[in-house]
Parts: sequence; C-alpha cells; structure tokens
Amino acid sequence: MENTDDIRSLSILELVGPVCALMEDGKRINRIVQHLLNQGASLKLTFYGVKLVTPSFYAAVTDGLYSVFPESDRNALTMSNLPVPFAQRRP
Repeated sequence: MENTDDIRSLSILELVGPVCALMEDGKRINRIVQHLLNQGASLKLTFYGVKLVTPSFYAAVTDGLYSVFPESDRNALTMSNLPVPFAQRRP
C-alpha cells in the first residue's frame, strides 16, 4: 500500500493477483476498503497489471459501499486501470 498526498493506493495485483475472479477475494478487499474509509482515509484502488476482473469480484468489492458511506465520502474512493474489457461492460 502506497501513501501519496493523503491518498492511500492499494494495488489489487499485489493483494489478489492478475486474475480477480473469486467473490471471497472481492469481499476481503471490501473489508480493507471499509476499514480504511472508516478511519477517514482516501483510497485509490489500482488494477494496474490485472488481466481479468469478473463481475462477481467487482460486485463484492463495491458491495454496500454506496449505502454505508454518505455521498460526500464517496469521492474518497477511486479506481484506476480496470482491464479494458471489464471497463467497457460497466454501465
């Protein structure tokens, strides 16, 4: 985890690997994200180097975040470098 200008960067490649398919891995990332957001941190989840993200993994990562945190806190979490095929499928 890298900390730059009060924004913590979490590498999904380092935490999960190049294939993000398991819901259990997504739930583990979700718990980390919620813990850090509850501490007032701003986060950037980077998918750099990740080759595959399944919808079930992504849903587990984001599950409940939008209902738990007020709209003003939602800007505290950003994602970057999602694999292109996945990023194109997102609404």
